[in-house]
Amino acid sequence: MIEDKINSDEQFEEAYREVEMVYGLIREVIKARKEKGLTQKELADMIRGGQTAGYFQV
Repeated sequence: MIEDKINSDEQFEEAYREVEMVYGLIREVIKARKEKGLTQKELADMIRGGQTAGYFQV
């Protein structure tokens, strides 16, 4: 169903690819954090940010 929408709607495809890229990056950060044995808070402290990871702006 999504593939049909991607193939038929250029704007949808562009937005979908952007979201896909962002979530891919998020997955990589989470994977690296877990591999290093860090909590979300520890990582946030390391980058001097907050613990909130639920808001990303593209």
